[in-house]
Amino acid sequence: MCVKILKNNTEVSFDPEKEFMPQVNGAEKVVVNYQPKDKEVMGFIKCMEQCVKLGVNPNIKLQVNYDNQIEGARAKRKLKKALNDINLNEIVKLMVFAQNSVDKKLEEISSLCLKENDVK
Repeated sequence: MCVKILKNNTEVSFDPEKEFMPQVNGAEKVVVNYQPKDKEVMGFIKCMEQCVKLGVNPNIKLQVNYDNQIEGARAKRKLKKALNDINLNEIVKLMVFAQNSVDKKLEEISSLCLKENDVK
């Protein structure tokens, strides 16, 4: 069990064959114990990178243990980068939504001003 999902005070092993989001949804923390050539770890990294590409936020806390192995440190860096990219995606989404609402308000104000000019 190299990738453990802590959810509702229980520990569940990550299954790369199952859908990712239902497994991590509501998880308090995900603990990755890096072991070279472990399918669970590699599958988890691929799922996190897929979340970045799709713009999906799994909203998880991540802990990576790698026992001073170079590949483990690289895996940790990949996962942290994926989490940072996901957070950046969320910030961009918020900015887009804010810009959209500002545009709508400006359109409303513009249409009100045009209506007032038509009345005069």
